[in-house]
Amino acid sequence: MASTTGISANTSSVATALSGENSKRLQEMATDDFIKILVSQLSSQDPFEPVKNQDLINQIGSIRQLEMNTTLNKTLTSMAETNSALGETMQSLLLKNNLSSASNLMGRFVEGQTPDGVRAAGRAVGVVVSGGEVLVQLDGGQRLGVDSVSRMLSPSDYVGRLVVGVGADGMAFSGEVTGVRAESGLITLDLDTGRKVTAAGAAVVIAAEDLQGRLVTGRNGYGTVVEGVVSEVQRTANGIRLELDNGEQIALESLTSLAGKVGADALTG
Repeated sequence: MASTTGISANTSSVATALSGENSKRLQEMATDDFIKILVSQLSSQDPFEPVKNQDLINQIGSIRQLEMNTTLNKTLTSMAETNSALGETMQSLLLKNNLSSASNLMGRFVEGQTPDGVRAAGRAVGVVVSGGEVLVQLDGGQRLGVDSVSRMLSPSDYVGRLVVGVGADGMAFSGEVTGVRAESGLITLDLDTGRKVTAAGAAVVIAAEDLQGRLVTGRNGYGTVVEGVVSEVQRTANGIRLELDNGEQIALESLTSLAGKVGADALTG
């Protein structure tokens, strides 16, 4: 007769034998393999001291748990591989998108922050990829991350045009832009009045010819609200003044509303 102790030890060690060093073999075994093991185990037990029902249930439960864990591990491994591939694809697409965005900045004045958090501004002259990050090379030597660019402009969109806004000193200004430069980490506009203002402070940028024939409202030199059609744009040492068809004059920075062109100009404007 078979040894009861030997059978008991064999019974309790099936689940253990299928784990640990044999975990790889477990992954290759199907449910039928587990059933064969159980049948073989039951056929060799002592008929006078058979395996208790509860022990058998516990053993089957352990085997099923091992099988479920193995399946779960396979699923998680597959998901991790899929997510890794997806992450690499998304990273590649993001890099290409940033390269495209950086290329569109070439020749323009930009301002923003360097990777070290320092404000910088200048003309974009190149693109650099460092550590997977796309950086815009400025003519002054600094580099800005594409995502950190807070302002950009083309000099051709400003030079020769009229601007109006509020300076860093809180004073309103107007004038014609004669140049664009980078100064103290900001894009600066040079006006024909000799004043320098930041591009951020320019609220309105418009060509002088676009003001001709427009219906405007603003305050004259006495603070009175007047309205009229712009007949002439005058450049003075103090800024831009608008001559109206009713003889009134208002400073461009005193403008409160700007409507469309009126009269015959409306047909061609």
